Amino acid sequence: MGSIFDGLIGWSIRHRHVVVLAAIALVVAGVWSALHASLDVLPDFTPSRVVVQTEAPGMTTLDVEELVTRHVEQALLGTPQATSVRSTSSPGLSVVQLMFADDVDVYRARQLVTERLGLIAGRLPRAARDPQLAPISAPIGALLKFTLTSTDADPKRAARALRTFADWTLRPRLLAISGVAQVTAHGGEVERVEVRPDPTKLRERGVTLAELRIAVSGTQAFTGAGFVETGHARLDIQADARLTLDGSREAIAQTVVALRGRTPVTVGDVADVLHGDEPAVGAAVFDGRPAVYVQVSKLPWADTLDVTSAVEAALTEVSTQLPPGAQMDPPVFRQADFVNTSLRSVGRAMAIGSLLVIIVLVLFLRRGQLAMISLVAIPLSILAAVTILVARGVSINGMTLGGLAIAVGEVVDDAIVDVENVWRRLRENATLPEPRAPLDVIHDASREVRGSVVYATVIVCVVLVPVLMLGGIAGRIFSPLAQAYILAILASLVVALTVTPALCAVLLPKIVMGRTEETRFAIGVTDRYRGLLRWAIRWPRAILLPSAAATVIAVAVVPFLGGRFLPEFHERALVAHV
Repeated sequence: MGSIFDGLIGWSIRHRHVVVLAAIALVVAGVWSALHASLDVLPDFTPSRVVVQTEAPGMTTLDVEELVTRHVEQALLGTPQATSVRSTSSPGLSVVQLMFADDVDVYRARQLVTERLGLIAGRLPRAARDPQLAPISAPIGALLKFTLTSTDADPKRAARALRTFADWTLRPRLLAISGVAQVTAHGGEVERVEVRPDPTKLRERGVTLAELRIAVSGTQAFTGAGFVETGHARLDIQADARLTLDGSREAIAQTVVALRGRTPVTVGDVADVLHGDEPAVGAAVFDGRPAVYVQVSKLPWADTLDVTSAVEAALTEVSTQLPPGAQMDPPVFRQADFVNTSLRSVGRAMAIGSLLVIIVLVLFLRRGQLAMISLVAIPLSILAAVTILVARGVSINGMTLGGLAIAVGEVVDDAIVDVENVWRRLRENATLPEPRAPLDVIHDASREVRGSVVYATVIVCVVLVPVLMLGGIAGRIFSPLAQAYILAILASLVVALTVTPALCAVLLPKIVMGRTEETRFAIGVTDRYRGLLRWAIRWPRAILLPSAAATVIAVAVVPFLGGRFLPEFHERALVAHV
């Protein structure tokens, strides 16, 4: 392996201009990849899952569990590659969740569940509706949360108008956006037409509830009326039997239930037909006022910033169709803000790290060219890691950004070691009576530190291998961090073996003939360290004993340390669930 690295260093010095151009191309490719990368808060840390929901209006929790949930669970048990089946039953709703192995495609999992659900056809009570698969969503799928409020003096009318707008105007528009998984609305009033039978009138007219139910359900029945041929034309007959909410009361009230002799009995004769509201499942309040709460969820693979931008553009578009007196309040939660905060944090960390590197290099070397050569390793290594991650289909999220931020201080080490040794050898060569060729000195100086650079990089990468081997949810969360860190470190090694020697060959031979003495700061630090090193070698126990004591104390403190699965995220949003 040593000969391969030596050959790579020599080739990079001989073809230094080609290496510099390749580095520039890598920067362009990395910037393009970063701009087109999928951004998210956290990696998709949940395996493929399928949620089956079955509505059973009017049924109690115990009835839902025994008559609905149990049948659905029995049908889904034994689904291929399913690792667990969990269920919850609540009044009027059954939810069964299946978790699959990590390598199962979500669409394959949904197909397997759909096939199993066909086995329970006819086994559920008549009050229960057909089981439905919940939309695919990310583990942190809430993309945007906002409310609709109204200043209408009539709260009942405002609640109906807001919910109608959310269900029939807002929701279809947002679901048409690529990357949106689901749009849910809570609060407000869902308007409906109610038929309330009068027992006294039913008895007087001799009409049963079954007859009334059949008549009411028939008002919405629509059958084709055929066509009529006139000459060479065929005209379709259109039956105007579709009801609208505004005219439905009169139409339903005039529907014939039965004939008593020659007298027709209509729905209005035996029941009251009026506008009502569906029983409320939930309520929403914003700033002390009744509101309609809307949550937009995204698909796991969708780009958070792009989908958020499209959703907000659609909201601006439909805001002109709001009911009179209604308004769309600012979002109470916006996942894109968390992503932008992560990006700014990484940028700030890189800027601070670069500034510290510049200060240290100037203090020790007092050469801008040396600082520039070392700093080039930071953007090249980070952009190379981003390019590889994007090419592999990995999203740029909080964990990958964290790995890159941690690597900022590490990726520059290899370049600094190489640059410092090259600069020292060039200064020594300049003092010789017959100086050697600068390119030969640069090659030999890079070879001297090649072993330490390679070994240190490999050791750092090996330390993080256990993180890559983590399984379950922990592995899916923290593996991207380790991947990003290792890729950045390996990229810094390649930069130190290629770009750094090439830049040294381009820039340093021109300045080595000037002043080459060390700075006063470097001389002072070196002298003090030399004295400390002599003392440590003379009295090794004075160093080893305190170090051993500190190690024992650190190990003893471990059992008393607290722990949590994830760190606290300061997104400045408080969402209370009751």
